[in-house]
Amino acid sequence: MLAVDFFTVETIWLQRLYVLFFIELGSRRIHVAGCRPNPSAPWVTQQARQLTWALAERPEPFRFLIHDRDQKFTDSVDEVFRSDDIEIIRTPFRAIYARVSTLEQEPENQLADLRAYTVSCGWTITTEYVDRGVSGAKGHSIAS
Repeated sequence: MLAVDFFTVETIWLQRLYVLFFIELGSRRIHVAGCRPNPSAPWVTQQARQLTWALAERPEPFRFLIHDRDQKFTDSVDEVFRSDDIEIIRTPFRAIYARVSTLEQEPENQLADLRAYTVSCGWTITTEYVDRGVSGAKGHSIAS
């Protein structure tokens, strides 16, 4: 599974640059695609093409790409990935990323706490994703 987004960097000349990056969610490997002061949809589409070319040699292809609803992620960007049989998942308009620490650091305990919190706030959970990656602090798999 891949995700894509932008982050910003301020230069010493007080110019803001937008950095396009892709992250492999399973391994947390980052692919920095490029940076520009004013990225456009055609530029993002070209960066997507270049990434798919670079990833073509992988033994196991990606199945999903997650991105938000930024205007730069147009249908042409999505089509680049669809042509490689990658399904596009767009985040909801008001997506909330939440992480919680519990006494029992197990995903099911954390999800139970988050579910209880969302009920108390009157929110609706539309999708849940559990990162079964490796804990950076502990250096081992966080979910068996």
